[in-house]
Amino acid sequence: MNGRRMGGGFQMVPDSKPDDGLFDLCIAETGTKARILALIPHFIRGTQATQPEVKMRRAKKVSIKALDKTFPAHADGEFICLNGSALTLELLPSELEIICA
Repeated sequence: MNGRRMGGGFQMVPDSKPDDGLFDLCIAETGTKARILALIPHFIRGTQATQPEVKMRRAKKVSIKALDKTFPAHADGEFICLNGSALTLELLPSELEIICA
């Protein structure tokens, strides 16, 4: 992510700084349905990093490869790929130009 929140109330990466040129990653190991449900309050409060199966990392470039079959990918809620097997993301600092008219 490049921001702190996702889906309104979920603080996926509460220490994110959108202007630091880094992606903030929240990596969670696979868990049971019950464990996933138990983690939801941590994601709402932004305390998931205190849980053993959640790791927080930062990177300028991220490559993701499907271990089995394919995966969908979205950016800000819009699908960018439905059946991809690999995805590489890179931040380009100061590349977004905003014009107010």
